[in-house]
Amino acid sequence: MGNPIYVIYLDQFTYNHYKDKDIKLIKADDNSFKNVRSNYCDYGTRLFRNITMKKFPGIKQVLKLHKEVIYMDSDIGVFKNFNTYFKNAKADILCSVEYNGTYCAGFMYFKKNKRTLDFIDKHIQISNKRINKREYFDDQSIFNNISKWCDPVIIYLPEHKFCNGHYIEDRNSHFYPGCYPVPKSAYIAHANCIRGLDKKIKLLKKLGLYLISSQPQTDNDK
Repeated sequence: MGNPIYVIYLDQFTYNHYKDKDIKLIKADDNSFKNVRSNYCDYGTRLFRNITMKKFPGIKQVLKLHKEVIYMDSDIGVFKNFNTYFKNAKADILCSVEYNGTYCAGFMYFKKNKRTLDFIDKHIQISNKRINKREYFDDQSIFNNISKWCDPVIIYLPEHKFCNGHYIEDRNSHFYPGCYPVPKSAYIAHANCIRGLDKKIKLLKKLGLYLISSQPQTDNDK
């Protein structure tokens, strides 16, 4: 889309896969996370939550190099260039919406300024304290908690343009039976709220957004 693409990677398999491509690589490696191992894991487990909290140090690294950053999870497909949408962004942070009306930390726009950097630092600080704890905390719940009292202006992205999995499933069941899975105005489709890797892949394939040619063969590859 004309701007550098960064992959925040956790393991050697991911590095090897992307190292020869036109993509910049950043290892999600902060001293506070040195005891968190990288491996295939299921959604909602403590390991999964620990890994998701590693994204914000990576986002901070990229934001130091650029005036703005768009972060997106790996289960998101892009229909068309969304750069123009963010060109005149009035907010410090723009965030997609979760099925329950909260902020979704799977797709976020960050504008570099002191308010945004302070927000990210606060997120990392709280994550450091919560990592490996038994309470249910992940990057998204921390994001939503901080947003209630931190300074940045945060605005929801419209759900019909930045579609989450729950919105897509609803649209294809009782709201709009038989219609195209997403509106023509949509920029992205996020396969969150879709339980199971196979179901995520099925949805992205249906939308013509699944680009991976082969599946990992072992747990060590994932």
